Formats: sequence, C-alpha cells, structure tokens
Amino acid sequence: MMTTLTQRKIVSIICMTASLLTVSLIAVILDQSSVKAEPSCTHYVATDGSDSNPGTEVAPWRTIQHAADVANPGDTFCIQSGSYEERIDVTRSGEQGKPISFIAQGAVHNHGYKIRADWITVIGFEMTMNGVSVKGKHCQIQDNNIHNLDFVGIDLVTTPGYRDNDTTTDCIIHGNTIAYAVKAGIRLMGQNHLIENNDISHTLECSPYSSYCDDADGIRFFGSHHTIRGNYIHDILHEPENLSDPHIDCFQTWHTAHHILFEGNTCFSPNTSKSNQILMLEEMNPDDVVSDLTFRNNLFIMSDPGYVPMNFHQKRSGDTIDNIVVVHNTFIHPDIRGIGQYAIALTRVRNALIQNNIFYNYADGSKGNTYILMDGESENINTGYNLVYNDNGVQPAGGPFPNDLWMVDPLFVDYASGDYRLQSGSHAVDTGVDIGVTLDFDGNTRPQGAGFDMGAFEHRIQNPEPGFIDVPLDHPYYDEIEALRQAGYITGCSVEPLMYCPERTMTRAESAVFVERGIHGADHIPPHPTGQIFTDVPLNEWYAKWAIGLWNDGYTAGCNADPLMYCPMQEHTRTEGTVFFLRMLNGPAFEPPDPQGIFTDVTLDFWGARWIEAAYNAGLIPACETEPALKFCPEDPLDRAMAAYMMVQAKELSTK
Repeated sequence: MMTTLTQRKIVSIICMTASLLTVSLIAVILDQSSVKAEPSCTHYVATDGSDSNPGTEVAPWRTIQHAADVANPGDTFCIQSGSYEERIDVTRSGEQGKPISFIAQGAVHNHGYKIRADWITVIGFEMTMNGVSVKGKHCQIQDNNIHNLDFVGIDLVTTPGYRDNDTTTDCIIHGNTIAYAVKAGIRLMGQNHLIENNDISHTLECSPYSSYCDDADGIRFFGSHHTIRGNYIHDILHEPENLSDPHIDCFQTWHTAHHILFEGNTCFSPNTSKSNQILMLEEMNPDDVVSDLTFRNNLFIMSDPGYVPMNFHQKRSGDTIDNIVVVHNTFIHPDIRGIGQYAIALTRVRNALIQNNIFYNYADGSKGNTYILMDGESENINTGYNLVYNDNGVQPAGGPFPNDLWMVDPLFVDYASGDYRLQSGSHAVDTGVDIGVTLDFDGNTRPQGAGFDMGAFEHRIQNPEPGFIDVPLDHPYYDEIEALRQAGYITGCSVEPLMYCPERTMTRAESAVFVERGIHGADHIPPHPTGQIFTDVPLNEWYAKWAIGLWNDGYTAGCNADPLMYCPMQEHTRTEGTVFFLRMLNGPAFEPPDPQGIFTDVTLDFWGARWIEAAYNAGLIPACETEPALKFCPEDPLDRAMAAYMMVQAKELSTK
C-alpha cells in the first residue's frame, strides 16, 4: 500500500440533554479535498491579457512576472489557464496575515518560481525546467506538478548554505508531485519547515538541460526543527534513467541537521543492484550538529539485496551523532534476489532508541549479517521489542536483542500486494512497548488492544456492537466515541434509544459541564451552590452548579460584568471555544502569546486572534479551510463535534 497519508479534517460532536445532564461526543472525518474554497482574487493574469491593463478579471495582465513586480501584501493573483513561458522572480514580500498568493485557475504551466521574499504562496501550477527556489520565511508551496527539471524540484535555501539559521523558516511544502528533478526532489535548509504529503519520483543524477550531475535522492534535509510527514518517495531508478551508478537515498544529509521528525513516509525502491539506501546520514565537519532525529510510523520497502540500510555515520573519530529514535517502522525487503543486508547501521552514535519495528527479510545470517550493525564506538543503544523474520528460514547473525520476536512471521494482511497491515493473529499485535507513540501510519490511535503493536500499522479492533445507534461500527471515529463513552465522559443525548444527536449546536451551559469534567474528571459533579452568582443563572436550573463551579475554579468571568451574567443559552463561536479549551489544557491563568497572522480571515487586532493561533498551534482545533489559503472561520458556531475533538486533544485521551 504505497500511498501517502490522506489529509483529513476531524469533526467531533457533543450532545447533551438538560434533564439527564448527559454529554455525548462524536467524531467524523471529512476529506479536505471536499472543502475547497474559491480564492478571493485581487488581480488576474491571462495569456490574452496585457501588462498595461489594470489587472482586473475583464482586463487581465499578460505575465505573472508583472504581477510579482507590483505585488503588495494581501494580493492574490489568479492565473488563468494557459502556458506562460517564464520563470518568475518574486522579490516583494507579503506580511503576517497578508501573504502574496499566486493561484492557478485551471491548467497553468510556467517555468517555476525563484522566491527571495517572505509570506509568499504558490498553489496549483505545472512547472517544467525549473521548480521552486525559496530564500525567505513563511512560504507555502502547495499542490503543484513539478517535473522534467534542470535542478532540485523544491529548494529551500539559506545563506550560508546547509545551515539552521533563520534566513529561510516556517515554510509549508504540501501536496506537490515532483518527478524527474535533478539531485533531489526536495532540499530543505533553515528552520521549522513542514514537508508533507508530497509525491517524489524519478530523480535524475544529470540535468537534461546542462552538464550538471550529482547523486539522485528523494529528500535532502539540513537545518532544524522540521517535520517531514506523509511523503511518498518511489521509483528513483538506476536503469534506464541513471546509468552512472548514482548514490540513491530516500533521505540524505551530511551537514547540520537536528530536531527533525520523520513520520508516515513511504520509501519504495524497486532497484535490485548498485547503491540504494533508505537513509544516508553523515556528520562531516567539526561545526556540524547532527542529533535528535526521530523516525516513526514509516514504511521502508527496498528491493536491493545488497547495501540498503538506514545509515547513521559519524565520520570523525571522537565525535558522535546523538539522540536517534527509530520506532514503529516497517522495513520490507521483497525477496527478489535474496535476503537484504543489515537494516540499520550505527557508526559513532550515542543514545539511540530502536524499538517496536518490524524487519522482514533483512540480515542474511549465512553471510554474517546482523539486522542492526553497531561499531565499537557507539554507546547507549537501546534496542529490542522488534519483530525480525526471514522467510528463507535463515536467522540473522548475532541473535536477538532483549524482547525481540525472533523469526516470527508478522502475518501481514497481504504481503504479495503490499498491504503490510497486521492480521488479527499476528504476534506483533499487543507485544510492543509503550514509548509514547499514540497514532499509527494510517492515523489510527495506538493502542487498539491490550498493548501497542509493532510496526507502522496498529491492528484495528472492532467491538461487536456499537454503543450508540447513530454511530455504526464502520463509523471512521467509532473507536474514539466508544472510548469516551466507556471512560464516563459521555452518556448520550437519549437513553431510549441510546443516541448522540450529533447535529445540535453547543451552548455555554453545555460547555460548563464539559470543561468542569475535563478539569476534575469524568465522574465529577460539583456541589449544589448555596448562593446565586450570575443574575441569569437561577439556582433551580440544571446548569447552575456547573456554571458556578466553572466560576469558582476561575475558568470563566461570565459574558457580562455589570450585571454579572453567564448567558447559559448563548451558542459558542469557534473563537470562544479556543479560550475554554486552552485554559483546560494550561490552567485558568493561561494567556497566549501575540498572534503571528497565520489565518487570512483573522486580523491581528481581533480580540480572539491570539487564542485562535495558540489553539491551532497546540493541535486543539483544525482550520476550517486550507485551500487556497488558511482560514479559521472565527465567528462560525462551535458545534459539539468540534468541542469533542478539542476535549480529546486537551485531555490527550487514547482509544483502544
């Protein structure tokens, strides 16, 4: 199953009946591709336009370069269908909350972008000859088809190069298809980039347009604090495309690289000979820092029976690569031309955790190969709780590490067709160790059963009957709903029959119950108040003890100060919900930092801007729209679905 993670929007629903004081939650996944808004165009470019025109829809400009030359913060340039034989130099910057956006409408072709500016967005183009080169901050490069190039597909560069300085920071590279780039599909330097859900294939060692040659890799990474997630790197071939035996790596670095997360990626190599590796990680210079790298929930499929490992290699004696985590990955070697060599190589590595992985057809013991190769200078290597299996029956050399499942078939769902999820009878189910990884490759919650599963995929367990009649077993978030119900946080909106009532909107009275239980626990019921606090909350109302309990705990100041009111039946907006749940997460005195302007529909002077960004950055609430720009919809009602999602995130609840 060589597919990238599907981006999903999670919606959760809370239902409550006043008479029964019950709260219920539901979660629904919606594919974000169905939530696609039309851009708000400020200017237009078309192949039949003129740069002397005003740039309106009826009188568009002719070149994208002209749009870039006159751009101001907040401009959105809508580029009409057609081929534009130009490479666009972007030197004018947007601002926080006011990016400069280039949006393709229809099939639009050009020769790429050279961006030397901040807050620039490029969405939906086909590019040939040149891809996108960025030296700047807060770029967003999304959903482009980039192919047949002279150099790297998407290149985030710094001055000086290969460093983690702040020349280039905070870029989002999402959903692009990159084929036939030269040297690497994506190269990133700088800080805090998100490289997500890109498809990279057929990288070339030599340019078809010049004499330039290099190796052929998927992603080259330098700098710090990046997340590299959900990418599909595949079919970077030796023959017939690269005949000079380039060094092909899915991931490679050789300078400074630290505090980087790799998760949910697929690396697939069909090559059966020459130089192929999952990872080539080196530290070559005295001032380089290579440390704190985490690889989790990845799928690595390497066909070469020779040298194909994750290679962590400190070349300088006396120095080390520090703090490496390799957990919950699935390593597959299709048995085409014999069992592969070792899967992981460690040279001068200090402090590594290698657990809960599956290694299938690695380390041919008849040739003296171990599945993990360590040199004598590596230290504090914590490995074990891995499943190791060779289908030819020959054990790897060296024997197992503590708690390994040794020469045990993992029982994949369909090995032949590439479905490496686990059957219910797999010995990898429930036999891993808890190392804090709460989601799997598919986004399913870990653990599902009595323990954590080994490998990238957690085996999903379906209970025989649903708890709520309006939440069937095949509901995508059935497991989460059942976990909340069984933990006592929810009981439903109806007892006979047992239901959720997912369509209702959340009121401030209901949120008081939810937040109080979030603070004190699922069984919490506050004492009945002895005196009235809010003028609009009589003591005989069901919600009185909940609203006053919230007041006593310091989590609300009411909706009006003079007279003091709570507005119990007032419906929440999404913005108001962020205040409640951020304080549930961080305490009643929490105050968020100043906003940066990441949402196009939230101005910096809006009262809730800092709460919105803090909640989004903490993972408490998703955006309401991601294309063509990030939006929050601050005045939209907070439905009980979203409140439930926020509760789960704030409490870090796990499902089984």
